[in-house]
Amino acid sequence: MRRRLLACMLVGTIGLSGLASAQRFKQSENDTTPIPRGGYVPTAKVAEQIAYAVLVPVYGQKEIDSQRPFKTSLVRRGANWRVEGTLPEFVAQGGTFVLEIAKRDGRIVRMVHYQ
Repeated sequence: MRRRLLACMLVGTIGLSGLASAQRFKQSENDTTPIPRGGYVPTAKVAEQIAYAVLVPVYGQKEIDSQRPFKTSLVRRGANWRVEGTLPEFVAQGGTFVLEIAKRDGRIVRMVHYQ
């Protein structure tokens, strides 16, 4: 009986300490963490690197490499980077990926692959 009580107390203590540390690192609405002037994704090159890192695990390296060079542009009044794949000239049909990345914080706003 004592062992069970001790085990419950130990599990409870570990659980509460984990909860407390999670609360400590939870980002609040009034967080004052500085964001770089150009956002975390300041250039088209950075946007393309993020897009590649996100797309390869989903669609495969061969598929994404076949859609190079990427077309990158700012959309939504400069708030997001839009990265699109291109089709080779000899391909008559098919689709490419489109990925939108928030310039400010790097969130993936939209990800599709047309067929």
